[in-house]
Amino acid sequence: MKVKIKLFDRILIKDFLYVLSVAGVLFSFFSIIIDVSDKAKIFFGVGIVIFLICTYLFLWVRANKLTNVELTVDNSKIVIKVGDLFEEQSFKVIAFNEYFDTIVDNKIISENTLNGIYLKNFVSDIEELNARMEMDQSLEEKLKNTNESRARGKKHRYKLGTIFQNNDYLLTALSKFDNDNRAYLHMNEYIDFLLNFWNEIDIICRPKRRLKSKTQVP
Repeated sequence: MKVKIKLFDRILIKDFLYVLSVAGVLFSFFSIIIDVSDKAKIFFGVGIVIFLICTYLFLWVRANKLTNVELTVDNSKIVIKVGDLFEEQSFKVIAFNEYFDTIVDNKIISENTLNGIYLKNFVSDIEELNARMEMDQSLEEKLKNTNESRARGKKHRYKLGTIFQNNDYLLTALSKFDNDNRAYLHMNEYIDFLLNFWNEIDIICRPKRRLKSKTQVP
């Protein structure tokens, strides 16, 4: 078993304290209504301690084997998974910089990033992808400005949160780039990204939702 959660992880201890509080209430309740000998109390106490140790170890093992978690945020269900993103069905989001650069040279784009892995292993023709981006009407509408002083990479800078759909991959402009090709993103820019990103996601998914609703009508 690969250890992802430490034995005395803060969240793990918090979960255990919840179990301990419930066990404490039950133990107090039964100790009041059940009259047992002192010898039986000792055995019972030892059994409780062993039970709590086993419970803590069970919670620790379960936490390390956990592969997905479901969260509900503002009536939206969010599933956090451990696995290979490229094996997932439906849409997959790949973060690009604001220029939608496609040069994987470990300077502009690192080959070890999700962005680099996608371009190297899942795009058969980079030039064809670049050409389609240049001709895309939706991208043209989100064009922010042109950086003619940029020495390498693309010169068109797009609004953060802009999405270019390439089959079931959603390429999105997430990070800004400085003159030394270093990615950065301030908090207010990240908020703007989220607002624009989710708006474009809604536009992309809306036809799919409409089609699904129509097929459900008898």
